[in-house]
Amino acid sequence: MNIFLDTSVIYSDPFWKENFSSQLLEVSADKRVNIFISEVVLKELRHNFEKNIDKEFFDIRKSNTNLKKTLRRFKQFDIPNKDECLSDFDNFYLELQKYKNVQILNLNNDFLPIVLERAVKRKKPFTEKKTELKDALIWLAYSTYVNQNNLDNCIFITENSNDFCDVEKMKNKVFELHPDLVLDCDKFKLHLSIRDFYKANSEWLDKPKLEFKTWFDSQNINEKYVFDLLWDSKVDKVNDEITHHIDSIDPSNIFEDSHLITMGGYIQVGEVEWYSCSSIESEIVGDYAIISGTLSVNTEVQGYGYNSVRDPGDEKFPFVGEENIDVDLDFSFTLDINGSLDNFEILNVSTK
Repeated sequence: MNIFLDTSVIYSDPFWKENFSSQLLEVSADKRVNIFISEVVLKELRHNFEKNIDKEFFDIRKSNTNLKKTLRRFKQFDIPNKDECLSDFDNFYLELQKYKNVQILNLNNDFLPIVLERAVKRKKPFTEKKTELKDALIWLAYSTYVNQNNLDNCIFITENSNDFCDVEKMKNKVFELHPDLVLDCDKFKLHLSIRDFYKANSEWLDKPKLEFKTWFDSQNINEKYVFDLLWDSKVDKVNDEITHHIDSIDPSNIFEDSHLITMGGYIQVGEVEWYSCSSIESEIVGDYAIISGTLSVNTEVQGYGYNSVRDPGDEKFPFVGEENIDVDLDFSFTLDINGSLDNFEILNVSTK
């Protein structure tokens, strides 16, 4: 599904904070939809963002001045740096392109003669009452891209119904593209807000999430399930972490009765015995879950001291003792509908 956005639908929400907007971004990040934004939309959005912060900064300065006169003790409200705010805006849309499957369609100078002809003839989105240059450039960018790339299942989301919709059908609450625009491209369905689009298509958009939740609920994912899953695939990873952790322990903390250890000994990790998983928590994120918990194991360790004063034939690193150590490993991993364990991380290792 290919989503093309007009400025009007994100005009007041440039950082996509509203629930349906943020959810649409998550769906696009999973490659279930493609989102396209015209360069004209982005420029208009940025210009509006700059106007809004200028107004808010003016209000803050005014409040600072008035309150300073009124209050005996007053600490001025800090005013954000405008350049930093604009840079944050630019970086946000760069990140959308990198991580959220959003594509910016650059302005094509070849559109200008077409726009001029439409303006003269008052063809949509132009009208007799006003000239909408931006709307014409946005529409031509989208319709041309769809035609050139032979895309299907295209959605145009705009609140600007007067310029883009069939006025006669609007009288009956039917919102479809104006016939002039359909002549350019007949691949588009029209929605008047991201909310309306999402609600109309929620069954398809949320299908992977709903399917996964149904599967997840049927699995009885408890301590034994997680223990067996880790045992089947992560023994080497766990053992390596335990060895690394114990190597970092001062041997004298374990074999404190041996004076040879204080001279510079070392620890050797032996057999590791797995006991249990506990504190299992899960959180469903789209079509996968994040599982976390604690794995408890016991490992046998041998201590070897350093014999700096030794007779010929004596061991340089004599055996000084053996201990059993309980170790807890806090972990997390992702689980998909195939039961595949991915992104396994050991978050913390501690000895008891």
